Amino acid sequence: MFVFKELAINYVEEAGAILIDDYRFGCMVVDGKQYTSDLIIFPDRVFSGWWRKEVHQLCVDDITEILNEELDVLVVRTGYEGLMKILSEVEELLP
Repeated sequence: MFVFKELAINYVEEAGAILIDDYRFGCMVVDGKQYTSDLIIFPDRVFSGWWRKEVHQLCVDDITEILNEELDVLVVRTGYEGLMKILSEVEELLP
């Protein structure tokens, strides 16, 4: 599994998966639907009820839904301003 700290829109489009139509501060449009909260985008669905334990940190407890999936790539967006930090415990957990 690879961890990317920036949004890889071209990769998602080329994979034929869910399409990210637009992204700007406080808003993301995915497959034509607008979201104004944090998201987990899986190849076949969008999980929009996602909240992290700490506002600007990503810890292992935050990604339990993801760890149960069989994914080749994990794209982590750190927010419009890049303020979210990925804790070392997350990076150490991923192969």
